Amino acid sequence: MPVLPPSIARAVEVSRRHFPAAAGDMEAALPVLLDPLLPAGDSARWRLSPLTDGGFPFEMTFSTNGDGPSYTLEVGPGGTPPGARLARAVELLAGVGGEPADDGTLARLTRWQARGGLTYGAWLGARHGPAGSDYKIYAEVPEAARARVAAHFRRRLGGPAVLPARRQEPQMVGWYPYGGGLELYARIHGLRPWELAALMSPLGLQSRAPAVLAVFEDVLGRPFGQRLPGPLFGYSYSLPAPGSGRGAAFSFFSFCEVLARGDAGIRRRLRGHWERRGACMDYYTDMSEPTTGHPGPWNHHGLLGVTVTDDAEPVSYVGLRPPEAI
Repeated sequence: MPVLPPSIARAVEVSRRHFPAAAGDMEAALPVLLDPLLPAGDSARWRLSPLTDGGFPFEMTFSTNGDGPSYTLEVGPGGTPPGARLARAVELLAGVGGEPADDGTLARLTRWQARGGLTYGAWLGARHGPAGSDYKIYAEVPEAARARVAAHFRRRLGGPAVLPARRQEPQMVGWYPYGGGLELYARIHGLRPWELAALMSPLGLQSRAPAVLAVFEDVLGRPFGQRLPGPLFGYSYSLPAPGSGRGAAFSFFSFCEVLARGDAGIRRRLRGHWERRGACMDYYTDMSEPTTGHPGPWNHHGLLGVTVTDDAEPVSYVGLRPPEAI
């Protein structure tokens, strides 16, 4: 295995302690997926990514239903043209999982991105669990294609635009190239708490809005009342492939720093919330432990999110740039 940055090497080690079998799949995939970013000492590859605070091109994800390592990474160094990154992500997947299904999605994403104005182009997500490995391409939506992307998903959802008075901006399309599922990621400005149910209604999940808000309120330590803590939140509509037997899912998310300042405070609030909910998050606890003494000007924590379906308890998750050992 090539020499990895200390923080990712530690992430593999911690993952091995909690998920020995799945960590083996992680160790097998990382040399392929990280190859465009190596060697690890090249600052142009490891300090210039918009993926995380601080520019690191790799982020772990921890969730309350997690059963193995999950992470997102850049598909090329800083100098890689954004317009080339979607194709680069597909090329990398060929080295770990074969060719994507030819259902027209890649061609559609390519057309949308060809309208120009890309910043990062694409990221690649991986999840390793008992059932094997799964991958997800996050394709950036340029401003010039936002209307087309929104219209495409409205047709898939079978309804008109929701909350048209609120500024909404499609940001990414998540594509599962082997399973065929799609996910629209958007941000919304000025959302009020009572409007969340309407935002969830295209998926028929409006009754789950109180459960979503309850997670964020518990982490924050107070009810939201008339306003959410911050003017900008994100959401996603996740649509499974036809015939998959899976239901749609809604996610709502914000940056952790909106709910608490600094890694230590964020970690304390998250651990308290999960302990009150009876969720075992030992994997996150071990991985994030060095952040309690992190003195830097940026946070390791990224997004805090909540995902709901119509038949399960809410799943909460957090993004974490893996820290080095103290």
